Amino acid sequence: MDALKEILQKIEQPLTFASRDNFKNLSNIKDLGKSLLNLLPRLKNSSYSGARQEINHLADAMLEIFADYDRQKLELKKYKIEEARKLLDRLKTIIESPVTPEPVHPIDEKI
Repeated sequence: MDALKEILQKIEQPLTFASRDNFKNLSNIKDLGKSLLNLLPRLKNSSYSGARQEINHLADAMLEIFADYDRQKLELKKYKIEEARKLLDRLKTIIESPVTPEPVHPIDEKI
């Protein structure tokens, strides 16, 4: 799970930097979309087994956000970063929450 948190951190850092101080650094950041498009498949391929389907769904949504990011105008880039940060917050919540064990069937408890 540490590898997964490391990947999330690598995704989060440029998004935080880009959005800091009302996006004042955004125009100086080059190839953010390309960088994140390289990181997001690693998130999907991580070994975290809890909530795998939801993690993949959120990673796919982020892949969609950044697929054309580098070609967009500044205002759309801001919007995409805001949306990506919301998804990232959901991912962090999922990963940081304890994995719920499978419920035990009453009959299994007696065996």
